[in-house]
Amino acid sequence: MPVGWPLAGHDLACRAGWLTTAANPYRADGGPRRRWSWCGRISSSGAGLADYRLVAGAYESLAVDYDWMFDDEAVADGRAINRPATARLLQRIGRGSAVLDAACGTGVDAAALARRGFTVWAADESGAMLEAAAARIRRERLAIPVLHSTWEDLPAATSERFDAVLCVGNSLVHAAGRDAMVRALTGLRRMVRPGGHVVIDSRNWEKLHADRQIVQVADRVVSRDGRRCFLLYAWEIPDRLGQEHIAHLVFVFENGGQVQPHEYVITFRPFTVSELRERLELAGLTEVDTDFDDSGDRYAVVTVTALCVPGRPARPERAAHRAARFPLHARSASPSRNVASQAILWRGLTQLGTAPPRRHQDAGLALPARSGRLCPRAPR
Repeated sequence: MPVGWPLAGHDLACRAGWLTTAANPYRADGGPRRRWSWCGRISSSGAGLADYRLVAGAYESLAVDYDWMFDDEAVADGRAINRPATARLLQRIGRGSAVLDAACGTGVDAAALARRGFTVWAADESGAMLEAAAARIRRERLAIPVLHSTWEDLPAATSERFDAVLCVGNSLVHAAGRDAMVRALTGLRRMVRPGGHVVIDSRNWEKLHADRQIVQVADRVVSRDGRRCFLLYAWEIPDRLGQEHIAHLVFVFENGGQVQPHEYVITFRPFTVSELRERLELAGLTEVDTDFDDSGDRYAVVTVTALCVPGRPARPERAAHRAARFPLHARSASPSRNVASQAILWRGLTQLGTAPPRRHQDAGLALPARSGRLCPRAPR
């Protein structure tokens, strides 16, 4: 009997031979799962994990179905760029500002930004994703240059610099490990103009790991060009957060009364929000806004080039080298220097019109209303 589309996502998946139990997200009929081979190189760190060059190979195949992750509203208005912190930044810098979408995928967010009046460039490491983005740009007759580059290599790929650089869509996780991520973030930082911003958005990996929800089903069916599709994730979640997580992305299509599942397997090396903040600082970036919430599935972090003590310019490359030689547990911080740095950071936040993150408020600092100068908070 043909499968009707009023079915709930889980029921439809079961009809298609998927998800017989939450612990066994594989084909019930014993048939082979649809998997695509990856191409690329293994990271030289020795961890045995694919770096973002290799992961990009997985997206070469995923590009065919990628747009089915977006409903028509997201295709028209963008998705990741509408996260609260990202939206606040875009509203503040205003139309006409130069924006680089450094993880553009098929160009959904880049196209939405161009239609809003921003001057947009788009970049991605995946050639297939970039081809799909270029096709969208041509179809909509938008003026968006595209770059095929890793984040680390972006500064050498073009001399253009931007008011805002976006690395959104949960992309940064593919720079697996601290060192690779710091190099990627440093490349993104070098793409901004003085006073510019770098925006990172991410899945809340701590929540995903704690919830251990093996199967996640999209809340709506996407209908397009006479076809219907819904997306589900089937996760392999290890015991420890820092271990490799594997997502089986399954696009379930109805085509002429037949159900056709397309599976793509993507690996991730998750990070905590505190690890992200540490790596941002090592890359010379300072957080000025975020919409992070422990209960939220995703969040964005807005940063600027690190503010430093006058007369002592920031050297993020040296900081990264120092961090590699001396682990965090072996380093000690100077309280007086931390207070001075926090003072300058707070002053910069005030000029930006951004409320300081709570972690800075909790550090024992307060801003008197009249003087505009930072001083230690009085005990309560």
